[in-house]
Amino acid sequence: MFHHPVWLSNTDGQSVGVGLALTVLWLTFSGLSTLLRNLVDKPHLRTIMVVAPLLIAAGIVLSYFSENLWLIIISSMLVGSGLACSNAPSTQLVLRFSPKGMSAVSTSLDITFARLGGIATVALLAEAQFVYAVPAICLLSLVAVLCALAACKGFGAEPDTGVPHLI
Repeated sequence: MFHHPVWLSNTDGQSVGVGLALTVLWLTFSGLSTLLRNLVDKPHLRTIMVVAPLLIAAGIVLSYFSENLWLIIISSMLVGSGLACSNAPSTQLVLRFSPKGMSAVSTSLDITFARLGGIATVALLAEAQFVYAVPAICLLSLVAVLCALAACKGFGAEPDTGVPHLI
């Protein structure tokens, strides 16, 4: 994501295109996060968590293989959607399963570890060429899918309420 603006400015030559792509990414993230907030309490949780890294990987791959501004905008929407699908479930799950009276601490830890993961990833990929960063992001996305599948293994749906619970 941090390579994206630099790469876009080199290929497109217009700062408007870079600004538009990043605006679309963050607007998609914000809007979809809001819409997904209540869906994590339904049986869609597993799907949302598995789709998140797939959307990010698809968006990055699309942006790498395309110089067309419209495809870059679509890739920005995919990455923004993937980030939203990552963000909404983690926050809601942390709040739902935090011990009584510990929701503030639990949320702070969720945010802290998310930021640390982002910092570590950026630090590892900061000097990498885009041709190496794309497979690395795809590999990290695959690991995230496997983690999401493992994390959601214990969730089922109550037949009468549809609310997920630990089995």
